[in-house]
Amino acid sequence: MRPESIKKFDILYLASILVGLIGTIMNFSSIEVQAAGTMLTPTTLVVITVITYALTLLLWYLISRRASNIAKWILVVLTLIGLIGLPSVFVGEFNLNKFIGLASTILSVAGVYFLFKPDARAWFAGDTVDDPETLDRTFD
Repeated sequence: MRPESIKKFDILYLASILVGLIGTIMNFSSIEVQAAGTMLTPTTLVVITVITYALTLLLWYLISRRASNIAKWILVVLTLIGLIGLPSVFVGEFNLNKFIGLASTILSVAGVYFLFKPDARAWFAGDTVDDPETLDRTFD
């Protein structure tokens, strides 16, 4: 079995992806309007969205199921970059779109936090620990 911290990461990070996807779907028409100046077609926007979420799920898979330290650090860097835009949430009217973005960010940061707990660090390192189930990297 995977460590408890990795299971908590799964729940929080996948919830973050789901909340983000809901926000993307809800805002798709406004994204389409904003992108009109750059000559992106709706089809192009859908393709970009699908690729983005596929890469996000690939990162989750590599971290959660394959214990990839490289993927973990890529996610940490991407999460930190995402935090740069956080202050804009508090500028102007706080609406549903901002709430969804904030919720997704909080879930993502909370998920990343669990990647640094002792049981997760040991699992990523492949260290032998007292509980042999901690190092099992198979599906539950």
